[in-house]
Amino acid sequence: MTKTDWQFVKYLDSIEHEYGYMLEHTGFYVCPGWMVLIQDMLREIDALHYGTGDHPEFTDIKEKFGRLRVYGNNIDDETEAIIDRYIILSGETCMTCGAPGQMREKGHWLYVACDEHARG
Repeated sequence: MTKTDWQFVKYLDSIEHEYGYMLEHTGFYVCPGWMVLIQDMLREIDALHYGTGDHPEFTDIKEKFGRLRVYGNNIDDETEAIIDRYIILSGETCMTCGAPGQMREKGHWLYVACDEHARG
């Protein structure tokens, strides 16, 4: 495993441990560079719903058209606003390393990359 793979596994384990109650039936289909964004997003959503007994249940967290996509049930307006902020941030965050990046296109594939990862 590469260093990036280990970081991905570390973040995924941490996310599942801390926010598993929202992620029981969630598929993760994202690149390692967005794991910190996802963890931060879930932290904000957890703080919003802490102690209410009412929380979203996510079914899919993935990349589509170069942006983060989050699907689920029981998503209220405040939670949707948090998700929307992180969708915007994903469009400015390298999918590989998490550094500032920009939307790029390779053939018909849209992706976000920093200058270093756009070359590779």
